[in-house]
Amino acid sequence: GFRDVDLTIDWPAASGPVDIALTLRPAGEPIVLTSRVDALEPLLAGETVPLDFTAKGPGGTMRFSGRASSAPTAEGRVEADVANLSSFTKALGLGPVGLPAGFGPKAAFSGKVALTEAEKLSLRDGTLRLGDAQAQVRADVDFSGKPYVTADIATDRLDLGPLLHGGGGGGSGGGGAATGWSTD
Repeated sequence: GFRDVDLTIDWPAASGPVDIALTLRPAGEPIVLTSRVDALEPLLAGETVPLDFTAKGPGGTMRFSGRASSAPTAEGRVEADVANLSSFTKALGLGPVGLPAGFGPKAAFSGKVALTEAEKLSLRDGTLRLGDAQAQVRADVDFSGKPYVTADIATDRLDLGPLLHGGGGGGSGGGGAATGWSTD
């Protein structure tokens, strides 16, 4: 369970908007979740209502802006800007996620997402930036059984040099362990 949780709900009128602020500390550092729901009662009744959601933590921010229902369904825009991916994932309790040289520590993502009642998530017009690398992403994920992912990822330029240069030369037939990608 979670300890040291702060929760604030501002709901001045039953039919009006609700602002929710929640601070969690799964790994000690605060993660602040804020949400604005245009109307809570219709949302709970299964109607689709405007919803904004933001998660802020050490090193980064993620935001969803769109519409959602309790079905659950959602559609809108997702944006993430993470100055230090390792700090952000560590604060989420996932441990420090590191990226290879040239692909971090900064990360950014934006795109349109849709979640259907059939437990299918789609991403369109996605842009992913990891360090200096940038890619366009289109993906579909089916959660109705074992998760099944199909994706198209395109990049104009991708420098794999930092991944391939880890010491050791290529092509000599010595008895040492191979490094980098196979030349076969």
